[in-house]
Amino acid sequence: MEKIKHFYREILPLYIFFSYCLGYVFIKTYYSTFGIDIEYYISITDLLFLSIYLLVSLALVLIAVEILLKIVVMFIYPIDYEKLEKEDKKKLNQKRGNAEMISFIILFVLSFIISYYTGEYLYTFTVLFTLLPIKMVSASNKFDKSRDAEFDNKLDFDFLNVMIGIILFFLSFLYGWKESSNVKNNNGLFFSKNIEFTYKNEKLISTNNNIFVGETSEYVFVYDKKISKTQIYNKSDLEDFRVNDPTVISKEDKIKYNQTIQEIKKLLEPTDSSK
Repeated sequence: MEKIKHFYREILPLYIFFSYCLGYVFIKTYYSTFGIDIEYYISITDLLFLSIYLLVSLALVLIAVEILLKIVVMFIYPIDYEKLEKEDKKKLNQKRGNAEMISFIILFVLSFIISYYTGEYLYTFTVLFTLLPIKMVSASNKFDKSRDAEFDNKLDFDFLNVMIGIILFFLSFLYGWKESSNVKNNNGLFFSKNIEFTYKNEKLISTNNNIFVGETSEYVFVYDKKISKTQIYNKSDLEDFRVNDPTVISKEDKIKYNQTIQEIKKLLEPTDSSK
């Protein structure tokens, strides 16, 4: 009971503050490239939802990757947990440590392969470097014969928090910078939308030159690529605000998708050794 109280009183507020800081680093870096001082236009609620979105998205990706790695390692390096749990716990820990190392090697190799064929180095290495400290501590705990439980050492827990915090702050900065560059090229991951609205009886539609940059609960930002300036609209002054269906894929995206599929097929096709 005391541990639960300690978590809610001291640990949880720190995590919430960290989430706010993480979201702010990302959004400040992103909007500053458009000349926008976002702190004058964003609310605490906007920042909270953005932070939750970023962290939940990353968590879901990490969980999915970890599950896939567990499945692959299970076939490559099978462990009889039930037998070793009864007979030799030290050997079991050793094998678990080996499995973690194998898992990381697979992740490391796949990160380079995927990055090479997709060109998305930042996204793939985000997963790699976020899981790196977790796997390092997990493997070291299993190799240490004096321990049976994972992450039961406060020093390890603090190390993980500090390392992951530093990595996520650095990645938030890079993501903000990369996302702004992608949006200017109409290829954003988080903020790209095709919108249209009426402002002072004039209908405005986002195009390759008038690019939707983002929005808060009260403002909409549109970047004019020709003159390199951002127009800020108050939502209360807008009429007929519409967002186009995001599932509709453009011709350019279809071409890129088909090219990536063809490259993957070439990689997976067996070579004819008789030639």
